Amino acid sequence: FHSSRLRAQPDAAPSVAEMRQSEFQRHLRVGFGGRNWILYFRSAPEWPASQQSGEAITVLVGGLLSSLLLGLVLQMQQRRTTSVEQQVAIRTAELQATQAQLKEDVAQREDAERRLSENRRQLATLIRQLPGAAFRCVLDDNLSSQFISEGILALTGYAPEEFLSGQIHIASLTLPADRALARTALGRAVKERTTFEVEYRIRHRTGQEKWVLVRGSPIYA
Repeated sequence: FHSSRLRAQPDAAPSVAEMRQSEFQRHLRVGFGGRNWILYFRSAPEWPASQQSGEAITVLVGGLLSSLLLGLVLQMQQRRTTSVEQQVAIRTAELQATQAQLKEDVAQREDAERRLSENRRQLATLIRQLPGAAFRCVLDDNLSSQFISEGILALTGYAPEEFLSGQIHIASLTLPADRALARTALGRAVKERTTFEVEYRIRHRTGQEKWVLVRGSPIYA
């Protein structure tokens, strides 16, 4: 019996050789009645043609389009990843260059600070070896001290810290009779923007009068 829903009447059963030659055939071994049987199944000749419909083509085209879209998405993602990696590489190079510049700036600053410290040390050594004292003061009524060397102790009997803290002032050590002379010389130097030299008397901590020679020049901010 050879039946198909594609035809109204069934065909005669094909031979075993025809069944085996069919592209779409299956067989099943069955034991029955003490004997082994082989049942062959195949599709009707009309069935392969009936499967060639537009649905398969649609599925195939849809699959191809999906694969193409997926490939485009992956390609765009790869390009984006490459772009990000390039930007990261550029930014990393910029940061490394900035870091190198900062290191160089820090090294130069440290070198400048070392040289400045050495210059200050040499200047302090030179000032200590000079006779008398060196000082810098503000042009106010007291001539308030901003810097004063250690030699001021031997000259006046007062330590540098006493002048810097405001406990004693250079102007207060000048004898009243000589203050006008000292102020006039200092005022002329400030007005004419030149150096000055003036000799006047001061009173030592012990009460002793001393003559001092002061040389200097104004500093303008």
